Amino acid sequence: MPKAQVPQSSKPRGIDAHHSRTLEAALQSLPFLTAHRARADAHEWYETRPYAALAPALRAQTFTAGTLRGAGKLAINALVRARKDESESVVLVHLGRDLCGHAGIVHGGMVAALLDEGLGRAGVLNTPEKVGFTASMTVEYRAPTLAEQFVAIKTRVARTEGRKVWIEGVMEDLAGKVLAEAKALYIQPAQTDLLDKTTLHQVFGEPECRI
Repeated sequence: MPKAQVPQSSKPRGIDAHHSRTLEAALQSLPFLTAHRARADAHEWYETRPYAALAPALRAQTFTAGTLRGAGKLAINALVRARKDESESVVLVHLGRDLCGHAGIVHGGMVAALLDEGLGRAGVLNTPEKVGFTASMTVEYRAPTLAEQFVAIKTRVARTEGRKVWIEGVMEDLAGKVLAEAKALYIQPAQTDLLDKTTLHQVFGEPECRI
């Protein structure tokens, strides 16, 4: 599979651009990612970058791709590998030093937000019309999440029931240590015609947005 590229319009400039390129190179060379791309069932998975296809003006208004984008924070877009049937996914994220609640330890609210995005992507894409919202989520913190590292958010569909989807997931370091666990419920609203589905799917990254 060709290496993912960040669209030119989404690359930070100046010193941020150098930092972004350095982290992107590190991401692409991660043994974890290389091994996942080489799995025997790799043909059953696709790869995408959330927010990469979103217009810069809209991206700037988002939390993780706008407000928290930059050197020391979330310097590059997360990379998602997901099963084509959307039953499982793995999200690789780099956590910068400026996301901490305690020195060197990522804020628990940041961990919860990233889990909600990872589980939320899986939840929404498993609703009948692929639109939805978080109804509830519980997080159990198992170990401190250290800054300046890549982490993997692994999700799986627990069950579906009409417009409701239950997702379970974990955040792990790349050695496999569980940092946090989460369970969440996502619900497709009764009326979906008022939602901008195209933008939502650009946010999540779907097979059509593969890179």
